[in-house]
Amino acid sequence: MANSFKQMTKAGVIKRTDTGMFISLSDIHVREGFNKREDDERTRQADDDLFNYLMNGGSVPPLEVIARDEGGVWVVEGHRRRRCYARCAEAGKPVDRIHIMPFNGNDVQRLARIMTSNNQLPLSDMEQAAVIQELHNAFNQTTSEIAKLVNKSVATVEKLLLLSTANHDVQQEVKSGAVSVDVAVDRVMEYGEQAGTVLQHDKAVAAAQGKTKVTRSSIAPDLSFMPTESAFNDGVTAAANWVDKQRESYDNEHGRTDNDTGTFEFGNDAQRDYSETLFDIAEGIRNSVRVNP
Repeated sequence: MANSFKQMTKAGVIKRTDTGMFISLSDIHVREGFNKREDDERTRQADDDLFNYLMNGGSVPPLEVIARDEGGVWVVEGHRRRRCYARCAEAGKPVDRIHIMPFNGNDVQRLARIMTSNNQLPLSDMEQAAVIQELHNAFNQTTSEIAKLVNKSVATVEKLLLLSTANHDVQQEVKSGAVSVDVAVDRVMEYGEQAGTVLQHDKAVAAAQGKTKVTRSSIAPDLSFMPTESAFNDGVTAAANWVDKQRESYDNEHGRTDNDTGTFEFGNDAQRDYSETLFDIAEGIRNSVRVNP
């Protein structure tokens, strides 16, 4: 027989008071793979802040949960809170019963809830893309249906869905914050498998402008601003030199000099092709230097 909140209340697993429903921390379970949040520095810092807040007596909204057939409940919304409650218990703070509330919705709505919660650290672009991809692939939801579920525009959902299928190098640039979602998607749509290589050129252009992130404005600057020829050429040279350094670093990591022949070799053709592509990009940038007639 399936578990229910009513059964757990009768059995004393859940205690009801005037302020809501409460359950032991040990009866709150996390379904593996459900939450798309990555264990990165951003999340760990936010967890530390939440942990300190709870240790100092701070209050947070109840966890949204569903009944678990094997007993207890599954977390739908509140994974970070559950994790930080556990840290509080390990640190010696009494954590008796946790405030919970039933989540009302089906499996599709449960997954979408990860993106619509106002009580959590907002998901990163790549984390959102992972949610969108599962809603689309596992639950056969259209982009219009997903947009309604996660309170996003159809255009945004389509961009995130495309990002979820982009090559790993493109996704890493977005994840690191070096490239905006808009630019990454634009490059994938225009260049396909070569998008990652093109983004390296875009990063060089942005770096020459003193910018740390590639945005549409950095690769398509305001045409009303016309730099002097000298300033333009300095920027071109800086961009080309930046690509040269990237190629040198890549070559040192993936290539070696053959002791017998003295030639520089790579482990495979793809690595050699990538290095040559970086060389071509640098040369292409240098060729855009303006020369007085």
